[in-house]
Amino acid sequence: MASDHNEGIQIPCGTEGHRIFLREQRPARSGPSKPVLYVHGFTFPSSTSVFWKIDGRSWADALNDAGYSVWGLDFVGSGGVAAAIC
Repeated sequence: MASDHNEGIQIPCGTEGHRIFLREQRPARSGPSKPVLYVHGFTFPSSTSVFWKIDGRSWADALNDAGYSVWGLDFVGSGGVAAAIC
């Protein structure tokens, strides 16, 4: 079963004050999970791609059900962090 909870972290990217945003959604079941990193195009954030729910489910939910922990990367300037490109 997929988790309804995902959380994000901001990571410095080498340019002073700029960060990238990495969001994770873990499977609801406990125990180890295999990671998947979703890197999308620059024009939209992971929240509107891999984590976007259509009819109540997202691609991340399906991956969680298969035992994967889903990570979505938001480039600087889109999604979780708004700043210039690193």
